[in-house]
Amino acid sequence: MAQPVLSIVIPVYNAENYLRECLESIKTQSLCEIEVILVDDGSNDSSGTICDDFTRGSSVFRVIHTENSGAVCARLRGIAETQGTWLIFMDPDDFLPTGDALRQMVALIEESDVDILMFHGDVIGGSEATRDGILRWFNRDPGPLIGEDIIWQCYMEKAFAHNLILKIFRGDIVRRAAGHTAEIFSLVYAEDYYLFFCIAMFAKYFTSVPTPPLYAYRYGSGISTKERYLTLKEYFAEICSGYKALYKMKEVLLGRPWEKNANDILEKLDLDSAFRYCVRLLKVEEKDRICGLKMLFGQWPRLAIIKALALVYKNNEHTWSNIIDELFRLAVPETDPALINSIIGGVRYPVAVGNGFAEAPYVLQEGWHNTEPKHVWSKSDAKLLLPVPRDCDTATCVLKLFFWVFGAGPSRPVDVLFSSGEQGWAWSEKITATSGDAIGLNIPLTGANDLRSINISIPDATSPQLLNGSRDNRTLGIALQRIELIKL
Repeated sequence: MAQPVLSIVIPVYNAENYLRECLESIKTQSLCEIEVILVDDGSNDSSGTICDDFTRGSSVFRVIHTENSGAVCARLRGIAETQGTWLIFMDPDDFLPTGDALRQMVALIEESDVDILMFHGDVIGGSEATRDGILRWFNRDPGPLIGEDIIWQCYMEKAFAHNLILKIFRGDIVRRAAGHTAEIFSLVYAEDYYLFFCIAMFAKYFTSVPTPPLYAYRYGSGISTKERYLTLKEYFAEICSGYKALYKMKEVLLGRPWEKNANDILEKLDLDSAFRYCVRLLKVEEKDRICGLKMLFGQWPRLAIIKALALVYKNNEHTWSNIIDELFRLAVPETDPALINSIIGGVRYPVAVGNGFAEAPYVLQEGWHNTEPKHVWSKSDAKLLLPVPRDCDTATCVLKLFFWVFGAGPSRPVDVLFSSGEQGWAWSEKITATSGDAIGLNIPLTGANDLRSINISIPDATSPQLLNGSRDNRTLGIALQRIELIKL
């Protein structure tokens, strides 16, 4: 057989209910110059037999039977057998919705001449809300990206999903990446998170194309979701296995030259992984959460756990706050000010004060409502605790706060009083707002140590309910949007 145009790698584990539909959708494709590598990862149902049925007498389908070692190892073993110019990954419970889906994928990437091309898909199963949410995540279009921006936009900016499906890859890039990718046995969490990172490290060009659905993803029946855990300890241990992937990703990142700030990416990877675990703590019974958190402490850096808990607290319903408060008390004892100061010290300017601001519970010390997507409202009195960069002891620096004032207008001027919250530093400033426009305020850092404490008072702060009859009865002072560092 001549070199195939396209290779398809499918890890198979206990997928007998949908595997035939998956393979039939490939068998009937109009593109014939393909090879399909099935890796039967120790299935104990009839999946192995189904694979044998499709490979018997076929020059397209091949199967590798292995002992169970997880999807990462299965995919790597499949990749090693491929020869195609282009390559896609499929899950054994998914299928191709049209007979020319593969031909369209290949035509798109040949025309674009990139290493990775992302296309659109469809979701089968689940509620309408679930399908819509998955499609919004899958069917993003970040457009052309080059080099390091592929990883930066995926893992730092969340501009597109890291899943392996819904993408077509240059085969040589994937094989090269696989040769430098460690097999992680029994990794049942973060497989795609790990493998796409490794592939993207070797890719130079990426693009996305909005297409009709070329792939059908079956929700709720995948190899990573269908198996139930025998014990709670197994559940937490397998989720924690994601840290194996994170550790290897760090090795890959630090092992190559990197123009962007690698430390920013490492910190983000830590936080993302810990955040996903912390969300899962909320899904188990209350009596089991401490057990899970202790297991988490054994895997992730402590600061990543604290920041992740802060994000969970800010991003979820108020009814969960007692749960998060309980976890916080365990994670950050009130008698540990050094740890809290180190968390605040990790803040990097400029700061967008919204839902993604992980250090919010520490910087926004007192008198603040929950963060919103792009700002946070103060109450009538509030306090900020801001880190001072180390190099500001030899340079003249100011912090600039950007905010607007609730209810301010020409007929209702509102005074905002800023003052020092530290002993030995006398500073105050009064601003009178006469509109809802953004205001910038400079806070001097001269003479500051590691932290600068700021008190904020809005004597005439009121609520939307009192001002205009809204149902919102919160007392609103300033809406803090952004904090920037200026070196003069």
